[in-house]
Amino acid sequence: MSLEIKDLNSGQIFSIIGLEGKIVILKVDIKEQVVHFSYLKSNKILIYHIPISYKKFIISIEGILGIGKITNKQLLIIKEWEIDNGGVWDLTIKEVIEMTL
Repeated sequence: MSLEIKDLNSGQIFSIIGLEGKIVILKVDIKEQVVHFSYLKSNKILIYHIPISYKKFIISIEGILGIGKITNKQLLIIKEWEIDNGGVWDLTIKEVIEMTL
């Protein structure tokens, strides 16, 4: 899929190449080239927060499915990640999810 990072927005829902479920973008950091998202399967959040490099994100998504809502819990987890100076994955979405679940 060909999207510039500036075209990504919080709440956008995407399908994932080679993986069931979908992701919801929580935050896009244009300066750092990082996309934060949650992973859902059967409309249940399985992973609340994954920060990934834009270059890996863009090669991992299949298509946009719509716009969703972001919960306060999801936003709180991002704040905690920022306070902890959390890292960023440089793997595809599928690789991260398979390693995490």
